[in-house]
Amino acid sequence: MRAPETYARLLLELAPSGETMARVRELAGDPALREALEDPTYDRRDKTAVVGRLFPVEVRQFFRVLCDHGDYGLLPELLAEYDALVRQREGVARVTFTCCHEPTPEQRKRVEDLVCRKYGKTGVEWHTVLDPAILGGFILTVDDWVLDKSLRTMAEDLRRHVIRGNTL
Repeated sequence: MRAPETYARLLLELAPSGETMARVRELAGDPALREALEDPTYDRRDKTAVVGRLFPVEVRQFFRVLCDHGDYGLLPELLAEYDALVRQREGVARVTFTCCHEPTPEQRKRVEDLVCRKYGKTGVEWHTVLDPAILGGFILTVDDWVLDKSLRTMAEDLRRHVIRGNTL
């Protein structure tokens, strides 16, 4: 098991509140804090004091250990793994819908229903990516599965087909 996944599992076992995780994410986005806690030249006691002042009590020891092992730099990947574990536990699929135009509420509902039925999920975490370069259609990514129905891909497939001299 990779270190970020191991740390994510440990963090999940702590069952931090939503408020605590919001604070952790806020701190994770602070470049000055990240630089200080990743810097091997800073004294361990100083890092422990910073963690003690800034991090919520319920995760303070976790972040002390993370810093002691020189692994604070893994925080972005660790949080991504944590989010994946939470989604898995709650039966939620991560959906990325790439398209040229914002999908209508009806289109979004149809995709969400399809994903829930197909993967046995209770809900979806929806992300829309607007990308005019796909020309039309959509690319649906569900966790690590991809369905590419974009006009760009269809045109590229047709081009390769014609270049090979295949007939339609």
